[in-house]
Amino acid sequence: MEVKITTAIRPAQTAPAVSKAALAKKADTTAGTQRVDTYESSSGARAFGDSMMDGSADTGKGLVLNQLRPAAGTLDIQELRPDPDSQAAKMDWADVEKTFQNISLSSDRPYNVDATVRHTAALYVAAKHCLTEQYSGEDQKEILESRLKQLDCLYENAKNRVADSYQTSVGSFYDKYTGKGTSTAMKNSLMAAFDQKVAEAETSGSGLLDPEKGYSFDYICTGLQANMIYNEENKTAADTPAAGNKTDENEPGTYSLEDLKAAAVVAEASAQADSGQKLHLLSDEELGIMMALSHMKLAVMLAGTGADQDTVNTFLNAFRSRQCQNMNESMYGAYQYTIGQYQKTGSMETAITSSMKHYASSRSFSHSVYDSGQTDSSQVSRYQFDIRQFMDILKKGDTPELVRSIAKGGPGGLIVHA
Repeated sequence: MEVKITTAIRPAQTAPAVSKAALAKKADTTAGTQRVDTYESSSGARAFGDSMMDGSADTGKGLVLNQLRPAAGTLDIQELRPDPDSQAAKMDWADVEKTFQNISLSSDRPYNVDATVRHTAALYVAAKHCLTEQYSGEDQKEILESRLKQLDCLYENAKNRVADSYQTSVGSFYDKYTGKGTSTAMKNSLMAAFDQKVAEAETSGSGLLDPEKGYSFDYICTGLQANMIYNEENKTAADTPAAGNKTDENEPGTYSLEDLKAAAVVAEASAQADSGQKLHLLSDEELGIMMALSHMKLAVMLAGTGADQDTVNTFLNAFRSRQCQNMNESMYGAYQYTIGQYQKTGSMETAITSSMKHYASSRSFSHSVYDSGQTDSSQVSRYQFDIRQFMDILKKGDTPELVRSIAKGGPGGLIVHA
């Protein structure tokens, strides 16, 4: 086949001539029926028949809600319930065993202890309920008793495993820097917290455990955890058990689950600070100021936990002892001065500015420094920005980022020669 290439230009077509009289007539016709910028359904046949209709009041079809809106707080989440005799409605015992056996507390994220306790308690209560329902016949009593004993054993093993891990990763830190045998008290408190959450789940989750509801195992387990989180977020001071109570002034007290989470944040922040990059390019005074900022951040965080003052002091003193372990005189002097300014003013930003004025040269306010992103700013401005970031993280409740912010003290990446 032969293809011919031409370069001919298509002649332009002229529009048909329209008389002035015709234009005037068209304008008169449309003047009385001018359309505003609103939707109007097209007339004639519809491409999708009557399946797609407009929601106008005239047609009474389309997107029209005829029901009343439910009152606030009355919306009920419904679950599609399976047939009670179907396999989907039954709990898989092998999966429950495996889940319990996999329960552990990560050594690098021990502050997840509260979520681990909630999960374990909900799992135990949901499994106990489903076993009771699944083996309710008179001829199944022996099977039920055997399963419940196995369940208790799985629960106790998981509880001990998590408590031992917490004592090793968190409690040992306090034993080393407070010398009070605090790890044993923390372990005992954590063991008690598991049983307290089980009792709470059974009480607050009575609706989920109603046999007539027929909820599935997974639904009950998830719902119980949601209930516990809600209760924690809406707890008042009167609901909080007195933590830190002592039978002997020389013995550590008991700790709430919130205390144990805070204690883990302190220990992990200290561990990350130890493994972090050493800022040898900073002056001794600024190192002291930066470490004081870590201490101040921690004090601000602990103030919001609701822990009693004895418990807060235990956590702060352990962190402080670790910080001051290798300080020289210049670093310690700046550290103490900065914390003193914070105690006077209650403001981290004011304490940092005062300390910079007292110890650092004028270049702290004018000399340009560069971070990894080559952003130009003064040291004081960078500290102020870091503090605001920390407060935002604290408000959001992002625990991993909170730990990192406390561990690094001030803004990272400073290139300042001593």
